Order: sequence, then C-alpha cells, then structure tokens
Amino acid sequence: MAVTIKSPNAPAADASKKESAPNTKEGPAQQQSAPAGANWMMKGQQAQKAMEQEEEKVKSSGQFQPFRFRLQQGEDASITFLDGDLDEHGFFENLSFVEHTAQRNGTWDNYPCLGEEEGCPLCELAKNKENKVSWGSQVFLFTVIDHRKTQGKNNKVYENEVRLLVAKRKTMAMLMKFANNQGGLAGVTMDVSRSSDNNSPAVGDIWMVQQKNTIKDIQESFQTADKKIEPLDY
Repeated sequence: MAVTIKSPNAPAADASKKESAPNTKEGPAQQQSAPAGANWMMKGQQAQKAMEQEEEKVKSSGQFQPFRFRLQQGEDASITFLDGDLDEHGFFENLSFVEHTAQRNGTWDNYPCLGEEEGCPLCELAKNKENKVSWGSQVFLFTVIDHRKTQGKNNKVYENEVRLLVAKRKTMAMLMKFANNQGGLAGVTMDVSRSSDNNSPAVGDIWMVQQKNTIKDIQESFQTADKKIEPLDY
C-alpha cells in the first residue's frame, strides 16, 4: 500500500528500487538461566498467584500501555518508523529488555523479566511447560505509524495510529540491515507482510522499503489536534 507523505523537496519514490528482505522466522526464544540461589518451582494456584502479581505490577506502574503492532497470518500493512536512529557505533539507540510471554485465562500476554537480582518468578515458571510461560527473550522497542484503516467499537474508524513494535532477535537482525542501508530507520516507511507459517513473527516476516522522509514531513502529514505523531515515551 503506497503511503502519501507531504514532502515538497523530496522526489517521488521509485518503486523499481524498493529494498526487500527474504522471509525470516523468529525461532524459539533463547533460554535464560534461572536466578542464582532460587529454589522454588511453582504450578497450579501458586503459579496463578505469581502471574497475578506480575500483572498488578504492570498496572500499578501507572505507565501508558500502547497497543502493539501485530499482523494476522496472511495479513499485510504499511508502517512508518518514528525512531530507530543509530548511535556512533552503528547500534540502535532504542530501548531493549528481556520479556516473557505467558498464557493466562486463555490469552497470551507479555511481561518484563525481573532478572536474576530480583529473582524473577516467571523464569521459575518457565521451567515447567504446564505453566505455559516462555523463557525470557531479548526484545527491542520501536514506535511506528500503522497506516491500516480499521473499524473499532461504535463503528469508529482508525487510521495512521501510533503503535509499539516489539522486535525479537531475528527481526532485529533484518531491521539492522535496513538501518545500515538507510542511515537509520526513523522516517522510513515499509511494506510488511506476515506469511502463513505458524512460526512467523507477529510483526511480519517479509519487509520492503517504500520511502524515507523527514519526521517533520511525516508529522505534517498525519498529526492532528487529538493525535500526536512522535516516539512513545518508553
């Protein structure tokens, strides 16, 4: 889907020069070591209580929880990165941390790993497959504009919404290649698709660069009185 961005000085994008990447898979999360000295396994009610405690910590933090950018299998979208600059060493300046995925009441949610010093209870839960908790995996956070048009409750139409894109290791390796070629990801618009592979990343596994613009031009194109177009405060 072509995205129109106001840019009086920028030439029109040449579709024949789009940069694409091969299909990639996320693969299993990398196993993290359990906290030193921890000697407690949990299941049943004890495991459920640990999950509730983690959820309560997230809620009590008072931090805004933005919607994540996700694709269904076979779905595609166009997105524009609002951050993703590279530092002097050629690495992303974006926030990174270790995250668990856990199933609770039939749905999967994400929780930050507390790490060895805090004795993360989810690391302990991950030792038992019955608990349906993944080992922690390293993720990087990006802010993107999701250019899809969707209809929500009360028939409200949403378009060009700011979303949180959470990238795991293999997606990060691909995004790093794009960033090196583009001089960073901030301002880059991409077409992204998710294949029908059950192991395909939720953020998509087929990427193609569409164009790059300044953040100022992007803001002028999509910012409104009730919608700020700027990187999220992680």
